[in-house]
Amino acid sequence: MKRPLGLTAAFALMAASTGTTLAQNSLLITYAENPGSVNSTLSHTSVFDFNNLSTGDLTNVNWDGVGTYDRLSIRNADVYGGAGTGGSRYSVQGAGGVETSTLSFSNNHAYFGMWWSAGDNQNELSFFSGDTLIARFSTETLLARLATTREYHGNPNEGDFKGGNAGEPYAFVNFFGEGDTTWDRIVFTNTSGSGFETDNHTDRVQKWGYYAEEENKPIPGVVLARASGDTVNMVPEPSSSALFAGLVGLMAFRRRR
Repeated sequence: MKRPLGLTAAFALMAASTGTTLAQNSLLITYAENPGSVNSTLSHTSVFDFNNLSTGDLTNVNWDGVGTYDRLSIRNADVYGGAGTGGSRYSVQGAGGVETSTLSFSNNHAYFGMWWSAGDNQNELSFFSGDTLIARFSTETLLARLATTREYHGNPNEGDFKGGNAGEPYAFVNFFGEGDTTWDRIVFTNTSGSGFETDNHTDRVQKWGYYAEEENKPIPGVVLARASGDTVNMVPEPSSSALFAGLVGLMAFRRRR
């Protein structure tokens, strides 16, 4: 859903005052602005939804024009995963499937997104450039923030599973390379009995702001954290005072025109 132009500008001013612009050489993590969103709002992307794959354990799965998964476990939609109306097939690590999946890209990339469903604190995601760790984090670092936003809890898809598993969050999560940060490999890991369920993997080579329609626009979604190496810094939720300051700035800008 597009925000009105004035409100978008206000959020841009607020983002600049709270440090959410793309400036550092790290990974910026956001979640989709709308509860129930199962897709990225970015353009110029490639999406892999797993629907054309057979269920079970697979090896050397090709994502045409993007890269290759070394191993995957694919399941039919259930209360824990499968995005969209009626659900779809999805990928899982752990929970009886493969414990680790590596997505290797054919070149360097600066954006990745995924619908992260039934989130728990045993999921780990790592981004690499060659042998260099760009960022690694456990989804436990994101859960505390999502736990306070009840609209993101429970399966949001229309159908038999809607509202199920209400104790766990479901959200589309975006990963943006800041500055010159890129990666050529992503590793999904869950070595516990729980599952790391994801769907609608979304990729783009170019960083945010590359295309004309993105210039001087705030990144989409609500900022959760910045990650660099094994360090993850949570970004505080914008306060009402910060939003007010942004709106005041916008009003002053309009008066000067």
